[in-house]
Amino acid sequence: MKCSSCNQISPDSALRCDCGHEFAKDAESNSASKPAKRSVLSVVGTVVVFIGTFIAGAVGKECGGKLFQQVSRDETSIASTDSWARREIPNIGVSIDLTGEPIPKDLTLPPQAKAMIKSFSSYEYKKDGLTIGISHVVYADHITANPEGGAKGTVENMRGLEGVTNVQYSLTPHGKGRVFANGSLTRFGRILDISALVITSANKMWSVLGFYERGDTNAAIDSKRILESFIVKSLDTASNVDPLPFSDDASAFQSGAAPKFSTKGHPKSKGAAFTIKYPPSWAAKEGERPNIVQKFVSESGRGLEMAMILTKSIPPDEQFSQADVESALSPEGLKDYLPSDARLLSVKTTKVEGEPAGLIEFSRRMERAGAELDTQILMMVFFQERTMVSIQFQIGALPSHSADLPRRFEKLRPLFNMMMNSIVFDDKWK
Repeated sequence: MKCSSCNQISPDSALRCDCGHEFAKDAESNSASKPAKRSVLSVVGTVVVFIGTFIAGAVGKECGGKLFQQVSRDETSIASTDSWARREIPNIGVSIDLTGEPIPKDLTLPPQAKAMIKSFSSYEYKKDGLTIGISHVVYADHITANPEGGAKGTVENMRGLEGVTNVQYSLTPHGKGRVFANGSLTRFGRILDISALVITSANKMWSVLGFYERGDTNAAIDSKRILESFIVKSLDTASNVDPLPFSDDASAFQSGAAPKFSTKGHPKSKGAAFTIKYPPSWAAKEGERPNIVQKFVSESGRGLEMAMILTKSIPPDEQFSQADVESALSPEGLKDYLPSDARLLSVKTTKVEGEPAGLIEFSRRMERAGAELDTQILMMVFFQERTMVSIQFQIGALPSHSADLPRRFEKLRPLFNMMMNSIVFDDKWK
């Protein structure tokens, strides 16, 4: 058998080639067989649904060259001046939050695809430095769309296109028939980040994909909002709830599969010894500063959400009793941890592992390297011996997107609570 996308010859026992396509049998071996249900990775190796940067929708490698053909290396997307609104695309049965109407795109499918696809629709949308592609495919009745295959194919067939190198990505399943792809590629020296969502049902597939230049925080936030809002109207409500992959992260906490980090013995822990679980889709990284023990960043280290563990030692010559702990963790005492330029949102006393702790939430505009960033932060504070521990959960946005911070934070609050509830003091139960 031979992969019609990459021309690799299959070993007798192989079902897929190295690039992930299903091997298509030759005409002679197919002549006596009945059409079988097939998982669509790229519709038997020749058709991979895939939305490109700066133009929307192309299918398979034969169409892949159209990905960048209408755009020069230095082209800048034109910003939309409309406000955010719910946009309906009735032809493909979806609704999505956008600041302008998506533009239909007509593309010619490769000959191999026409016998396998009943219909194909593609739309493009641009906002500032962000390009969004939306597509819908109805395959032949004997083909079952596969979300993992569609998501993988969305990214895989960018390899080898003009100016494209260093394609990297990861897939995150999110319930039945829903998969996210997050990654990046380099085009003519510019790094572009990729965020995609693929939804399937029977022989139908819907895809939405965002591209933006690395470091463009506004575009990253807009892309996240758009993917969050994507709803396929014909699917049940449960299939459309919270299309971010946080529910899989939540499931990992509930099943005990969430990864765990321990501060015990860490050179920056200052004697604090506890464990905390974090979402499997987040990356654990060493902190750059002396008091940051560890940080956890969403989307495998590329996201806009973060949790940090910080420690600070109480000076040995400073008196510090249990009464001082209780005072420091009282609502009034917690306000002392509030930065002078912050706006207090809430403060309360709580417990962690049965020990006193405090929670303080605030918003703050910070400046670094000449750039301003608005943040919303939830900080848990507790003490172990003479070490103060603070765990900060935060999200950020450029000032132009600060109005969206509360909504984004509330979507993440349950996950932050799971992280706090996972804390275990190493020596408490010995």
